[in-house]
Amino acid sequence: MEFKLYFQIEDKLALPISYHHILQGFIYKRLSEYPEFSDFLHNKGFQTEGQSFKLFVFSLLNGHFQVSGSKIMFDNVIEWEIRSPVPFFCEVLAQALENEEVFELAGQRIFLIRYEVTNTKILDEELEIRMLSPVCVDIAYREGEKTKTNYLEPTDPYFNYYLTKNFQRKFKAVVGKKNSTGIFLLPHKDFNIARNKYVTKFGGEIFITAWKGSFTLKSDIESLQFLYDTGLGSRNSQGFGMFEQI
Repeated sequence: MEFKLYFQIEDKLALPISYHHILQGFIYKRLSEYPEFSDFLHNKGFQTEGQSFKLFVFSLLNGHFQVSGSKIMFDNVIEWEIRSPVPFFCEVLAQALENEEVFELAGQRIFLIRYEVTNTKILDEELEIRMLSPVCVDIAYREGEKTKTNYLEPTDPYFNYYLTKNFQRKFKAVVGKKNSTGIFLLPHKDFNIARNKYVTKFGGEIFITAWKGSFTLKSDIESLQFLYDTGLGSRNSQGFGMFEQI
């Protein structure tokens, strides 16, 4: 299920350039009406094969903005999308949006003009897509006593292999059965590595590398529908991997 939110800004909305964690915090606060569910999602999640998935994804903010130093300044109206395949998540979020009109982001008031709830249906096995939040594919590995992370580029020969593995684990966590379908995310011919590279800090702690831009996405319809609702790649609940059809 997909939520499209439209907020009016009181004057200007000043956020750090790395604002993913602020949007994630907004979502968890809406879920806190049901502490057990919120705690489960935040601390445990849906688990399979030693991995945990929160099973929601959100876009970057869409609206007029200016960058000033380490801040990004939005004005007028901003749009934001949230998706999840978990019915209870969607019920709680919808209830919170009905109960409140004035919200806060980073201590600043924003006003909910309206929101829309939709169920987009995927009808084709090959989609032309644009990332609404950049796609991240990462591999964790040990180096001595430390755990390090390698972020793969979309042109890396192993990119789709690990993209597929991530999908298969998420699918099993939700549906409870294996899905051996492959996922193929192919950059367009004019894809530029340097221009589409997106590096940000999450919560001021870790650097994350991901990829903006347009791609061709191929798989079967059931798998593409699942990815539309949950997001491509890793770190979906941190605001990575949401796409739209173009």
